[in-house]
Amino acid sequence: MRYPLSHLACAVLLFSTCAYGDEKYEERWPNGQPKVTGFKNDKGQKVGEWITYYDNGQVEWKKHHKDGKAHGEWIAYYESGQVYIQLPWKNGKLHGERIEYYENGQVKYKEHYKDSKQHGEWTSHHENGQVMLKHQWKDGQWHGEWISYDKQGNVTKRGLYENGNHISGDDWGPICKLPPSPQ
Repeated sequence: MRYPLSHLACAVLLFSTCAYGDEKYEERWPNGQPKVTGFKNDKGQKVGEWITYYDNGQVEWKKHHKDGKAHGEWIAYYESGQVYIQLPWKNGKLHGERIEYYENGQVKYKEHYKDSKQHGEWTSHHENGQVMLKHQWKDGQWHGEWISYDKQGNVTKRGLYENGNHISGDDWGPICKLPPSPQ
């Protein structure tokens, strides 16, 4: 008897999941909706995709793990289903472009990480989509030009930093409180 190729692919996928000893993990809300789903390896570490849900069944987070560490893209959602934040992980460290959104879908923050340290361009936006603040990071320290803008896109402040030290222009140090980075 011949089996379609799709049956063979499913059998290979099922075997590869079982061969690594991954065990399905699941929690449910009191209303029966799934709360958390994922897999653990034979050491009890999270592996593969983990999904958490709001009690109404909407996805809250999609997270990827490798040997118990955050690895791959993590995406959080507003209860409406709109993407809230995208986090890039590599072996347990933030690595790549992190993007946070307003509930209306406009970008709120864009920043880059290298081994869990802010590195490269960082921008924050007004809810209307206009850039609010643009600056640079180097190995977790303020480095380069900082520029802030009003909601119409006009420059309101400008300063320069080098290796975390204010060099010239406006100084954000005493007033600038950046959002904490998720860990």
